[in-house]
This record gives sequence, C-alpha cells and structure tokens, in this order.
Amino acid sequence: MNLTTSRNVTETACISHITEQVVYRIKKSECNQDNRIVEADRQNLIIYNGLVLVRDNGKVLGSNSLGVDKKRGKKGPITTYSKDSRLNHMKHLAMLKFPPRFWFDLTYTDGVMEGLSVKQRREKSSDDLHKFIIWAERKYGHEIFGMWRRGWMPRLSGILKGQHLPHFHNIITVPKFTDKEYLDMYFRMADKWLEITGAEGKYKADGYRVLYNEKSYRFINSQKSARKYMNEYISKQDELKTGESIGRSWGHIGDSIERDPEIMEIKNDEMILLKRMMRKLCKGLNKKVKYGLNFCLKHRLTKFFVLMEKQTIYGMLEFIRAGDLCEGVPF
Repeated sequence: MNLTTSRNVTETACISHITEQVVYRIKKSECNQDNRIVEADRQNLIIYNGLVLVRDNGKVLGSNSLGVDKKRGKKGPITTYSKDSRLNHMKHLAMLKFPPRFWFDLTYTDGVMEGLSVKQRREKSSDDLHKFIIWAERKYGHEIFGMWRRGWMPRLSGILKGQHLPHFHNIITVPKFTDKEYLDMYFRMADKWLEITGAEGKYKADGYRVLYNEKSYRFINSQKSARKYMNEYISKQDELKTGESIGRSWGHIGDSIERDPEIMEIKNDEMILLKRMMRKLCKGLNKKVKYGLNFCLKHRLTKFFVLMEKQTIYGMLEFIRAGDLCEGVPF
C-alpha cells in the first residue's frame, strides 16, 4: 500500500511511517454490557522517520464484526514468506532510524550448495548470515543500521540449474559515510562473505564476478529507489514450494529500529477528515489493496497503518486545522 504525492518530495530515500492508534480514556462504567467502547475523545498518530502504516490490527473495540484477537499457539515451521510476515516486514522498514542509503545482494556459489537439501541450505545460510552480521557490527561498531531479506529463487544456469538457492537482499545506512566509503565497505563485505561461505577455486572466482557486478549493489538516492526495493523484494512471493522449514525471511542489521517516534494527538473530527483524504489517495491502488485500506479507514475505532510520505500527512493536518474544507486532497 504505497501512497505518494508530489508534495515536498526530497532527494533522500526517506520512507515515512504513521500509525494511528486510538487513545482510550473511557472508564469501565462508560462501556456497554458487552464491554465494548462507546466513545473515545482523541486519537494518536505515531509518526516514524521511515513509511506511513494502514490496516486492521486484529482487535477492534466497538464492533465484533471488525475483527477479534487471534489466539496464537506454538509456531510451526516457517515454510513460506507469509502475508503476515510481509506486513510486519513493511512495518519494521517504516521504523528504521535512518532512511536506507545502500542496497546490496549476497548470493551463493554452486560449489558450496551442491548436494545439500532445502533444510541444509537453510541452516547454512542462517549460520553464514549470523556470522556476517556479527562481523559487520564489530567492524563498524554501532554505526551500521539496516535490514536483510532472504529469498529463494531457482538457478538459471550452472550445475544447480533449476534448484532453489537462498540469497540475501540488504539495505543499510552508515550515517556520515560518503559514496566512496560505502563502496569500500561493500567490497570488504563481498570478500568477507565469500570467506564465510567457504567458496573456493573456480567457484570463488565466479562469486567475485557476481558480487563485483554493478547489478549486485547500488545507492538508494530517491523515494523511487526505495519503492523499487519494496516492490521487488518485499511484496514478491518466493517461488519455492516446500513442506520443509525455510527459516526467517527478514531481520535487522544493527540496532536499526527507531524507538522514540513522534506522537501527535488529534481530535476525532480531525481523524475523520484525515481518513477521508487518505481514501481519496487510494484511487490508483489495485482493488484488493484498496478494499482493505478503505475498510480500515471507514471505521472509526480501527487501528491502521498507511504507506505515505511524511510531508503529505503534515500538509493534510495543516489544511484540516486551518478549517478550509473541500472535496479531495488539496495538493
């Protein structure tokens, strides 16, 4: 659900995140017999540096028809990159302390994966990634922030042609790094990755050729680049179909999450107008996404998240509080 406008688009790759959350200031006596909330006076917008977040959070007070808390039992093996996992991945991207600045891919050579089952490939890739992240965090201290995404795609050539191998897509930020420093860091990472994975001989030469190819790394200099990363590697479902565990599909590099977001308290009437404007921006979405988003935005006590530029939200609130009402979005 990526909603953007042309207002105040900056040159950085900032993804902004706003989560709406109802502030319940209701005494028990003010609830009805079913313990459902009768009214709430104000609501909170929780604003992160990164993307704006919109969907029903499961528990919606005020109407059982809008959702209930799900009882979660013991988790089974992870066999797919599920819808819930993708949504959580998007939310965590929105909470990054710093906008992503550099994007790089880490792949495996045929030699180190030949003869391994899906389970063994998952275990090896998890172990290799763990060692790689520990090395990166020690090398760059507390200055590296980012996220990784593990995907499973079939090989298009080589001795493992047609077999599914894991690979990692990564986005990182190191504040105050110049472009040259990013490139120097990446090439050191590429060397370390081949060392950790155990590539040898001609396979190691193949690994260098892939990792040093310009398609394996790039700078994220704009909103468009950030959206491209999301569209290609977060919304996309893996092609691997298996009953075996494929492990976690995403995670963090460094202490990357912003834990002190901006919180704006707004009146219910302002939230109604804000949701109305958001719905106007949904016209370009596909029907399935648009339906779910509209459902959340129509109901007053629904928690939701929206992918939207930060300045767009500020512009909407400024317009609403000025008392200038009109149809649609005023910018």
